[in-house]
Amino acid sequence: MVYPATINKVNPKNKVGLIVDIKRDIQQRIGDELADEGLVDVPIEYHMTSIFDHSIFEAFSKIIQKLIPQLHTLQDLLNNLVDVYFTEASSDLDDGYT
Repeated sequence: MVYPATINKVNPKNKVGLIVDIKRDIQQRIGDELADEGLVDVPIEYHMTSIFDHSIFEAFSKIIQKLIPQLHTLQDLLNNLVDVYFTEASSDLDDGYT
């Protein structure tokens, strides 16, 4: 299992090098803390997020998608629902214009 971690309040106006340094520092600190507890090679997936753009929504979307075991089946069902809805909606529009 890969453990997700969000690194919040990353200002997109900061220089890319600074953001990379912040992420590396946090990864190092977490790794050190885990090693102190005897946990090594714990897989952690880091998501850099900001309230100033859509990154927080993308991060939580990715995290939640990984938590849904039947994601592919759910996506297929939702796609079928959309197909049926738009097929019916478009036929309703066609009927109104004839």
